[in-house]
Amino acid sequence: MHDAGPLGPLFKPVLGPPAAALYARAIARINARYDRGVGVVTLDRTVISVGNLSVGGTGKTPLVAHIARLLRDDGRTPCIAMRGYRSARAGSDEADAYRQALPGIALVVQPDRTTGLAELFATDHGRAIDTVILDDGFQHRRINRDLDLVLIDATSSPFQDRLLPMGWLREPPAALARAHAVVVTRADQIPADALDQLSRQINEHHGRPPLALTRHAWRSIRSSRQSEPLPVDSIQGLRVLLVCAIANPRALLAQAQQLGLDIADHLFLRDHDPFAARTINRIAATARRCSPDAILVTEKDWAKLKHVPDHRWPVPVLRPELAIEFITGGDAFNARIRDASHRPTP
Repeated sequence: MHDAGPLGPLFKPVLGPPAAALYARAIARINARYDRGVGVVTLDRTVISVGNLSVGGTGKTPLVAHIARLLRDDGRTPCIAMRGYRSARAGSDEADAYRQALPGIALVVQPDRTTGLAELFATDHGRAIDTVILDDGFQHRRINRDLDLVLIDATSSPFQDRLLPMGWLREPPAALARAHAVVVTRADQIPADALDQLSRQINEHHGRPPLALTRHAWRSIRSSRQSEPLPVDSIQGLRVLLVCAIANPRALLAQAQQLGLDIADHLFLRDHDPFAARTINRIAATARRCSPDAILVTEKDWAKLKHVPDHRWPVPVLRPELAIEFITGGDAFNARIRDASHRPTP
């Protein structure tokens, strides 16, 4: 990821440096305005933001789901506000994943989250909501937050990346200083010495070490041809075609290999690919060619594939149900969430 960026190799040497400089100045101006409080809206209920520095996924969805369940189990009534990424058929794939994992928890899915939340709060259900979880909210500074969490993917360090469009950083690592806490995701997928270095870099830019280290765990496996979930160990040794349209597919590939899956082939599509008809045909043709036991996709990708009749696939389509697991700092993380949710609001 870090050696690419949105600009192709033909344009990067000429357009990249001046474009990155302009982007840096624009970001600095925007942040300076928000630092002065200009345009910032303070809601009359708790706001917890979960975000990152980079374009693309760092594992926000399972952590947001963890926070929502924790609050719900504590008797709170949370909602999730997100921008949403839309496909022609499925709407927001991330929102669909939340609806599957968190039935009954309200979602606001629109770029103008302030307006969307105001509309929700005006409803009978919305009046009971006491906590807003901002999905991908670190740069969405229009809404004031009581707890600002930043996630850093251990397999995709922002300290080895560059600002858009030379790299994939939305903000420089110095922006970590305004976060209340940093959580490292996929910490199990890099060597111990690399993890120690990452923690030191976080401490240098954020002013404190990471609050928690986490891993993405597969709780169970769902199959397109079975109604009940399968245990994860039931697919060990299975030969699979890995298909995904996420920002960090290499992390998914590494996890599948760690769990003992035999990767027959893989198709890495652009993040939030809509899975048009030609893409579905390509997946099916690849599966017929490499003869796997199953096609493996993510929950977000399945949101856009579940409409496809199962007979179109030569083999079952599997997707793991993800959960966040804390390697260290789980109690401290939960305590920070509970403390924020019970903090008096205006």
